[in-house]
Amino acid sequence: MESSQPATAKIEQQSNDISTSSLAQRRAFMRLSLKERCLILQRQAEEMYKHYQEDTEWQELEVGDIVDF
Repeated sequence: MESSQPATAKIEQQSNDISTSSLAQRRAFMRLSLKERCLILQRQAEEMYKHYQEDTEWQELEVGDIVDF
């Protein structure tokens, strides 16, 4: 039975966690049109931008020497 969810939304939902993306999911993503892939990547980039703006812990790690003795 075919899902009522659009293919783009289904693949975007599956590709949100790249560490669990299967080869089939990655191939399905590549079969999307360039426009659809760009939209998915743009949404993901916006989510990551928000994440890094709200979470400043990563900025504290970049201060000082790499190795402190």
